[in-house]
Amino acid sequence: MANCSICGEKMGIFDRESCSDGFVCKRCRSLFSDLGMDYKTVPADKLKEGWKFFNDRRERAKGFENLQEPGTMVAYVNRAQRLMTVAGIPGWFTFDELVDYTVKVDTKVVTETKGSVTRSIAGGIVAGPVGAVVGGNTAKKVSHTEESNPKMSFVVEYPFGRFESPVFTYSRKVLKLCEEIFSERTTIKKVPDASSSVADELMKFKNLLDIGAITEDEYNAKKKQLLNL
Repeated sequence: MANCSICGEKMGIFDRESCSDGFVCKRCRSLFSDLGMDYKTVPADKLKEGWKFFNDRRERAKGFENLQEPGTMVAYVNRAQRLMTVAGIPGWFTFDELVDYTVKVDTKVVTETKGSVTRSIAGGIVAGPVGAVVGGNTAKKVSHTEESNPKMSFVVEYPFGRFESPVFTYSRKVLKLCEEIFSERTTIKKVPDASSSVADELMKFKNLLDIGAITEDEYNAKKKQLLNL
């Protein structure tokens, strides 16, 4: 029985392979394969950095919410930690690391007949059989479009590289979460940063002072005003 040189887990003789510094377990091999890292040639300390990064994320993401539905791909989220994971992207990534996503939704037109049964029964009760026929003839066919099975792909920017997933079918819960993430970013961008605005204004008046467009007294007065002194 040996231990994985990367994660330290015990391995059976058939569950291990040699790496640059000892042996590596099946789970670590799978991770490095997803990352495009050759565990047989990449130095062990580099492998350990990658493993630690994703293991720390996995520990933080405990208590996640399952976004998967029947017939859709694996997807989980921990909203408190702002972490999510989806099929095709290695490990857990933060909301901020999700830089883009694409989506194509299946649509179909559904036509329903509304009113015939209710009107026929009501007409029959009030006016007899003739009334029932008239009621049935006033039924309306109503059509609407239904969307299902969002086919999505994701682009994630980790500190050490960019990853793009294949196109898979996800639940609408995943699509809704992505829409919320990007909507939140748009809202944040619309809110001006007060501290940045003040700094920009001070720099503008300092430049005016440097070129002699305003006096030092005028600059100091403006500075007090901006800083509420």
